[in-house]
Amino acid sequence: MPRFIPRLLKHLEKSPPQSTPYVFRTKQPQPRLKIQKPPPECPPLSPEGRTQSIVMDSLNPILKIGKYKRRKKLSPRVLVSKWRHKMPQTVGSIEQHRAMTEEERSYWSNPYLRMLASPIRQCMATERYLPRDFLIPMKLRKLPGPRTAKDMAIALPCNLEHPSFNPRGPGVASYIVCWKDAVAEPMKQGKTFRMPFQVHSLFAQQVAHLLRVRVLQELHVLAARLERNPRDSHQVPVIRRLTRAEWKAVKSSGTIPHEDAVAVLVVPPLNKNPKTQTRPEPSMSTAPTEEPGISSNLPPLPPLSQLYPTTSEQLLPEDQDDILDVVPGAKTPLYNGVSMFPSPSQRAALHASLSRILQIYRAARFKEQQKQASRGHTVSASASTDIPEPEQDQISSTKVRGDQKGSHAFLICSNAATVLRADVAPLAIALWRIRMWEGAGWLDSQTAAGPWQLDERPIDFDSL
Repeated sequence: MPRFIPRLLKHLEKSPPQSTPYVFRTKQPQPRLKIQKPPPECPPLSPEGRTQSIVMDSLNPILKIGKYKRRKKLSPRVLVSKWRHKMPQTVGSIEQHRAMTEEERSYWSNPYLRMLASPIRQCMATERYLPRDFLIPMKLRKLPGPRTAKDMAIALPCNLEHPSFNPRGPGVASYIVCWKDAVAEPMKQGKTFRMPFQVHSLFAQQVAHLLRVRVLQELHVLAARLERNPRDSHQVPVIRRLTRAEWKAVKSSGTIPHEDAVAVLVVPPLNKNPKTQTRPEPSMSTAPTEEPGISSNLPPLPPLSQLYPTTSEQLLPEDQDDILDVVPGAKTPLYNGVSMFPSPSQRAALHASLSRILQIYRAARFKEQQKQASRGHTVSASASTDIPEPEQDQISSTKVRGDQKGSHAFLICSNAATVLRADVAPLAIALWRIRMWEGAGWLDSQTAAGPWQLDERPIDFDSL
């Protein structure tokens, strides 16, 4: 070391000074696609009438085959701004995304079609190929070991949070099926996965916590989107309360008569703690929380989710009775907030986010009422068809009573019109992933019979 330092100083003195400071490499934005002319017509390959070989042509399809390849156009997008609808698809030499049609928006607003359209990945536990939204991504992390041993690689869940809260990092991810039993059952039997790494003992609890945090983050992003542009938000509500009469009709009939409904979320407000006389504070933290569990003296909780048909089979026409034997009827999931979010702090954050979205709608309707009053028009709550019934008490001077009051059930809608206001499909996907993680859907698919079932063999944990 005493000899190395003097030589290092001499080399530093002889080296030229650096003119510009070192700039760390960042992810470069993808260049925009330039407009390309359509490929030329391929010349005939027949030798008749030719004086030279086709290879000698200036633009031949053999040596310059890239000139004859067709390129797909940019995928369509949901253009919310009105001026973007009038913008041409090409600006100068740069190609622009075109606006989706109404039919394309109806497909894009369906959360289940979007889950099925996600890229295909392979589960490392079952070796099955599934869409990415049906899997849990994992990445390796090295844990320092003792000096005499090698570092141990352990798998941790990744990319489960919203990119606005936790951007996706570099690296290739591995995937495992979104089902806690696929992780817990082999660990109970003392078996290992077909993976070159280990899974820690609290992996299932960590994934369940992050999936619930993702729902809270999606609600936060949705509320921010509605709050940023509240104009005409009352005309196309994405979340509203069901009235007590509507909620009683749902429970009595066993159907959810709303075609655009993607979910119904039952979240009652939290009661005060009898000891501290305070309500739990909302929390969206990704860190594990140590909260008291549900007391055993309380009655059993309702199921986490239930599927309700949108239309009763008795109301279907006679010519459509045979369709149910081939294609199952449309169903809407009903989620119980107490069972889905057992943590009081997370359930408080869920109720606060839903109340914040309803408050945005109330403020938008109040401003619209003020504008109509300033123009000399009087708009009554009963005459307005765009205002949901459970929120009419916020506009009219007379308060509603009885069954017209709002219940604890929140209706979440998504269609071609709501997607122009805000995208609700990610929220429905986040709710459905919690349902899959808890085992719903996987068990039903193993026992269901019909021509649409792809694999009737149940997952064998002994082979994992």
